[in-house]
Amino acid sequence: MINQQHWRQEQRRPLPDAVRHRNQRILQHLGLAHLVAKRQRQQGPEEYDDLLQEACLGLIAGVDRFDASRGLKPSSYLLSRANGQVMHYRRDRAATLRIPWRLRDLAVQAGRLRDGLSQESQPPLSRQALARRLGVTDTRLKDAFVALQCARSQSLDAVPCELAEEPTVDRQRDWLVQAMLELDPEQRRVLQAHLIDRQSLREVAQRQNVRAGGLRSVIQAGIARLQDLAERDGELSLRSASL
Repeated sequence: MINQQHWRQEQRRPLPDAVRHRNQRILQHLGLAHLVAKRQRQQGPEEYDDLLQEACLGLIAGVDRFDASRGLKPSSYLLSRANGQVMHYRRDRAATLRIPWRLRDLAVQAGRLRDGLSQESQPPLSRQALARRLGVTDTRLKDAFVALQCARSQSLDAVPCELAEEPTVDRQRDWLVQAMLELDPEQRRVLQAHLIDRQSLREVAQRQNVRAGGLRSVIQAGIARLQDLAERDGELSLRSASL
C-alpha cells in the first residue's frame, strides 16, 4: 500500500502529464495487487514478495491497456490482469513433475504448522503428531512430503526420490516430543531452551527475565515429571540413564 507521504512525493515529481496520470491510476489500484498476492499465497509455496511483484506487473499492464469505452469497471479488469499475471508466473515456473494440488497444499500446511511451533519455542512435532493435528492419516502426510521433495529441482547425481531410504525412526525422540507437551508450560520452555537448544542457565534467565537460581528447581521438577511419564509409558531407559 502507499501512504499519503509517498502520494505527495509522487505528485511533486517533474514528470510529463501523461506519465503522472498513468502513475496515479496505478497507485490508486495498488491494493488490488496486494489482494491478489494474498489470495495466491494460500495456493502454493511461492514467496509473497514474488507474487506481489508479478501482480504489480499485471496491474501496470492492465492500466496501460484499459479501454473505458468497453464498459468494464477498472477494478474488475485490473484484478483479472493481476491475477492472470500470477497464474502465468506459476505456469512458466511449474515443475516438470506435476503434483496434485491437495498433496502440495497439505505439505505447505504442515510446514507452516512446524514453523509456527518453532517461533513459539514449542518442541517440534513428529510426522504422526502433525498428521493428527491436520486431521489426515500418517500415510497421506508422508505422501505429501515425498511429493513435494520430488517436485523440487535436484542435482543429476542425487538419488531419485522413489529410491531414497526411509529415515530412521527415533522412537525415544518421538516419545520425548509428545511427553514435553504434558509438562507445565514454564517447565517445557526452560527444558527446551537449556537441554535441547543448549542455552546456559544465565542465557535462559536473561531471556525470560528471571533469576538463574530459580530455574534449577524448574529443571529438576521437569526432569522428575519426565521420569514419571517414562515409567508410565514403559520408557524405562530414560530413568535408568538418569540414575
